[in-house]
Amino acid sequence: MKGVLIHFLVAANLLKFPYPKVYRDETFVDYFHGVEVPDPYHWLEDLESDETNDFVEAQLNLTYRFLSSIPNRQGIEKAYTKYINYNVYGLPVQKANKYFFTENTGEHHEILFVQESLDAEPKVLFDPNLLPEYWTFSLGEMTLSNDGSILAYHLSKFGSDWQTIHFRNLSTKMDLPEVLEHSKGPDVSWTHDNQGVFYSRFPVEDGEVTSTNNKLYYHKIGTNQSEDVLILEFPMNPKWSMAAEVTDDGKYLVIIVADNAQDNALYIAKLDGSRILPGFNNSVVPVIESVHEASYDYITNFNSVFLFVTNKDTNNARVISIDVDKVIESYMAGGPYGKIEQTVVIPEDPTKVLEWAYPIKNDTLLLGYIQDVKNTLEMVSIGNVSKRTTFTLPEHGHIGDVAGSYPESDEFFFKFQSFLNPGTIYRCKIQNQEFDCQVYKQAKAERADPQKFVVQQKFFKSKDGTSVPMYIIHRKGAVFNGTTPTILTGYGGFSEPVLPEYDIMKLFFVEYFHGVFAIANIRGGGEYGKHWVEEGSRFKKQNTFDDFIAAAEYLIRANYTNSKNLVIKGSSNGGLLIAACVNQRPDLFGAGIVHVGVLDMLQLQYKIGSHAKQTNPLLLRVSDEHGHDESTVEFDTDIFAFCAESLGWRPFKSQPVIERRNLASSLVFNSLTLWLITCATILPTVFFEL
Repeated sequence: MKGVLIHFLVAANLLKFPYPKVYRDETFVDYFHGVEVPDPYHWLEDLESDETNDFVEAQLNLTYRFLSSIPNRQGIEKAYTKYINYNVYGLPVQKANKYFFTENTGEHHEILFVQESLDAEPKVLFDPNLLPEYWTFSLGEMTLSNDGSILAYHLSKFGSDWQTIHFRNLSTKMDLPEVLEHSKGPDVSWTHDNQGVFYSRFPVEDGEVTSTNNKLYYHKIGTNQSEDVLILEFPMNPKWSMAAEVTDDGKYLVIIVADNAQDNALYIAKLDGSRILPGFNNSVVPVIESVHEASYDYITNFNSVFLFVTNKDTNNARVISIDVDKVIESYMAGGPYGKIEQTVVIPEDPTKVLEWAYPIKNDTLLLGYIQDVKNTLEMVSIGNVSKRTTFTLPEHGHIGDVAGSYPESDEFFFKFQSFLNPGTIYRCKIQNQEFDCQVYKQAKAERADPQKFVVQQKFFKSKDGTSVPMYIIHRKGAVFNGTTPTILTGYGGFSEPVLPEYDIMKLFFVEYFHGVFAIANIRGGGEYGKHWVEEGSRFKKQNTFDDFIAAAEYLIRANYTNSKNLVIKGSSNGGLLIAACVNQRPDLFGAGIVHVGVLDMLQLQYKIGSHAKQTNPLLLRVSDEHGHDESTVEFDTDIFAFCAESLGWRPFKSQPVIERRNLASSLVFNSLTLWLITCATILPTVFFEL
């Protein structure tokens, strides 16, 4: 069986679609901290066994029979396909006096263009849609060398997390012969001499690639991967991962080492212009050794004085500086190595969270803050941090990308999105410490007219009295009587904030189902800083679930919907959220959708990624198109069709209400228990009615 991502649907009229009988091994017991935990479905973790393949085949048959029986599915897919087509523009990036940008006009993959100037005619530089079998892979990061001559691009096949890194000569438009394997990202970082890249990969043991013992390497262009130079590894900490970035001046290598998505250690090495040869790892120096103390994000450096955004000793983060040469000299000399001197450059703001900082001119920084779940944009000079200039954004939204040519130019671009705005790209310069910005490009979804919709932000009380925000999207002029089809989503983990971003799937649902789409900003995410994260983590994880349940109760209490018409949906960590909530409050929801959910938390740390082919041990719908964070027309259509059929939602005005199919709740809960107990890693997508 291919190690691909899966979609899990549990929905069927038992009279017409009997649920497959699944074997239970009542003799198997796991032990955790001295506690016995029965696992009767452990055998499904062997993806290569005949028994697992038979199980998958039976589930696939059930799934597709049910989906194909839905009368309105084809109509929904046709309407959705037309609705979602619009141009998506990437930010211009200046390299070697040229501008490079991406654009997608409805193709499978975005296309890379080049311009001699912003007024010049764009030319196609790289079109991944012309690659053989382009429909079978996902295109990841694309990174240009500093002289713009070589493009590094990542590909993953069949929705896998595993990536291959390819190099294309942009003059000949031909790929170079070397391909880097066994990587899961992130993107590569080029040396400023354009001779090579730093990247991370996983080792091969006994002929199989593992998902532990991540290592950082340097690859010289024109050589075989087997010749790559080891930069850093941590054999005593096999779960740690690494990412590298060459500094703006090209003189240092910054290495981020992480054990989770929240905090990181920090290592530095000098790049003195000489060749990177075996033994270079001996020049890598720890600046921050703890991977659990705080987060550190590199901004820029002025010679040896480095600027970082950190939440060390703060809730909302701040900018600090470290003189790394002092650290390197002390470490190399074998002198005392202890507390690193950190100087506060921009103090913490108690009213908002510093999400990122970006250098734009001399000692001037752009600051991206999160304030009540929306971005604000400010500019400040390091020499006078008390004076700040604010750029007024048009609505509640999110700045997803910033691109500039620092330190060569003070020109920069940023992209602003909101729930109703698919993307405004601003071109900016700094004039007398003031923003001078004009709209450079505006994406527009023709069928999703923003004037048709209303976005509101509401605050509700959670179980313990905490005030929690939630965005609600509905049609303009909608009248609510407590029965509106409603989808509620959330995440609440890994310090990730869920900010207003454009998702045309939400607008299609609101318009064509006359629905409500709600996004709850629950604890565990990064919306309100470190404290908000900690209040939804570890022993306080129940707060995350309580917040989400309170969001659902608010939607019902405020007369938007009722429990029969309320669907909850989440991905990855959000899948865990949905699974927990439907177990704790099955009376509160009409249906739940779990996409690649991380569910068996007892087994997660032991088994996830321990086998490279082990992606989803419990499978109901196998797909070779859907990645961990990806969505397709087919997948979204299945969500809409499932809800329309199971909950009686009417997708179009001209069509009668579909008679709701009454599913046996005992089947649903038996199945729910099955996948909660047996899933030893990331679960596929699950649709179930309550």
